[in-house]
This record gives sequence, structure tokens and C-alpha cells, in this order.
Amino acid sequence: MLSLFGCSVNKYEIDYCGAKSSYQGAKSSYEPGVEVKLYYKNFASDVEYSFYLDGEYIPLEFDAKGAVIRFVMPEHDVKLECRVRGSMLALQRECPSCHALTPQASSTCLSCGFEIEKYVVCPECGAEVAENAKFCYECGRNLSDNE
Repeated sequence: MLSLFGCSVNKYEIDYCGAKSSYQGAKSSYEPGVEVKLYYKNFASDVEYSFYLDGEYIPLEFDAKGAVIRFVMPEHDVKLECRVRGSMLALQRECPSCHALTPQASSTCLSCGFEIEKYVVCPECGAEVAENAKFCYECGRNLSDNE
């Protein structure tokens, strides 16, 4: 697209899964081909963090400022997810809306106020799924089967 001031480049959006404030330096959109470098701010001890861009794993790096998520912006909108696992999850769980850690006993997320459903463990893969879910979001198992 041409404008009066020269070439105009499209920008593409990043969906931070409701947790944009967890990433220092996060912008809503970037030009394709630009290296995106974000610092993740919400680390807790004894928890394993994994980051995914459109479902593909992004290795976590560290520098003098902290944990770095780095990728080249593609020519389409993307979804950036942070998944957590660890022994603290016995006492805390990830909010399905903003992915912040929330006390297991809480019915609402302390970060975003999302009303959290009761969860059960999938007998196939061990993922936590909503108590009333018909299928596991992780492995696809039909949870209405009592086998």
C-alpha cells in the first residue's frame, strides 16, 4: 500500500492470551520480519515455564535483564502462550483466561477476576479440564466415557 509519505507496511497482531502485562516491552502489533524480543515478568520459584507461538515451542533464553522470549514476526496474526507446570501447582493453578497462577482453592483469578471452574484430571493425559467438559482440550479424550 502506498501513502503520501512512501511505502506503508502491514502490521500483524499478537494475542497474548490476556496476559500482555506479563511481558515487558510488549506491543500489540509488529511488522512482519521484525525480531520480537520480550521479557517475561511473572516467574515464580519451582515452576517450569514453556512458551508457544501458534502452538510451536519457543526456547526460553536468559540475559542480564531476565527471561527472554524471542521470535521473528510472521506475515499473519499470532497467539503467544505461556504454559506452566511444577510442584507449586499442587497449591496453585493457571487461570484459563490470563494464565496467571491462582490459588487452587480460589473460585476467581486474583489477576484478572475470571471466574474459574472446578477442574478434574483427564484419565488419559493428566491435564486439568473443566469439571463439565465433554472432551479433554489437551488429548481429545471423550470425558463422558466412564471407562
